[in-house]
Amino acid sequence: MNMKIKTWLLLSYFLVMILPVIATYVLFLFIQGYNDELKVKEHVETVAEIASLKKLLADPALYKPNSNWNKIQQAVDSNAFY
Repeated sequence: MNMKIKTWLLLSYFLVMILPVIATYVLFLFIQGYNDELKVKEHVETVAEIASLKKLLADPALYKPNSNWNKIQQAVDSNAFY
């Protein structure tokens, strides 16, 4: 009888010690996965913004003296690069 109680006490002590470690690791994995998804989303958005600005900057008329840069300024303001 004594050995049975000792075994259960050791098992419960082990579980009480290991469960917070496992829960913390699972939470860490969840947060890391969420962060990776945000990185991918931000990368796609940035590539789309750069592509739209590249189309505007490809206009040869912008590179002549006294050219009008209002379209570029509006595009940069609307994208609000922070």
